[in-house]
Amino acid sequence: GTHSFTVKWPLVTGEETEFIWVEVLSIQDGEVDGRLANEPAFNKELKVRDRVQFPLADSVDWLYVQDGKMVGGYTVKVLQKQGAER
Repeated sequence: GTHSFTVKWPLVTGEETEFIWVEVLSIQDGEVDGRLANEPAFNKELKVRDRVQFPLADSVDWLYVQDGKMVGGYTVKVLQKQGAER
């Protein structure tokens, strides 16, 4: 019942930073190995599903699905709340 492990990672391209979800394939020795879960807006060299590696400490959010419910996803919850208030 637990699946879809993802972390949000700040992808820096030149002077632009975008926060992008990464599907976690593994975490070893503090390093995330994963695939981009969405298309980067600024980085034209990477695309959705491309493989990336970065320090777990660089992650700014995390989430997974357990029994059909999202666990974590704190930035998602803030955006959902803001949308509901509008």
